Amino acid sequence: MSYRAITAFTEYKKTATYKPEQLAAYEALLDKKSVQPVDATSNMTFAHELLKQSKSNSKVALSALNSDKENYSQVYLAEKTHRRMQKLGETGVASDYFKSAQSLYPYSIYFSGAKASTQ
Repeated sequence: MSYRAITAFTEYKKTATYKPEQLAAYEALLDKKSVQPVDATSNMTFAHELLKQSKSNSKVALSALNSDKENYSQVYLAEKTHRRMQKLGETGVASDYFKSAQSLYPYSIYFSGAKASTQ
């Protein structure tokens, strides 16, 4: 279960009408000690999810691109994040993101990497 989904459910609980015994089963699933937000500046997946919520998180996605060593192989995630930035109108940050991704993914056709034409 993602942190975003748990946060949304917690907000829903505040206004929803329910019987207390119905909620007990869900409370057991929501062990608050195990639900911790990931540092978005070091995780591309989480930064992309934050970008879905608000375009003000575009700089977080840029820093995540440069620091997430585990997701360097996920060029598709980088492409989706760049497209979302453009869709949200964050052209300045999208341009910086594109340049950073271009050096990280030299074989990418989308990012016009230096080795994109290599066969």
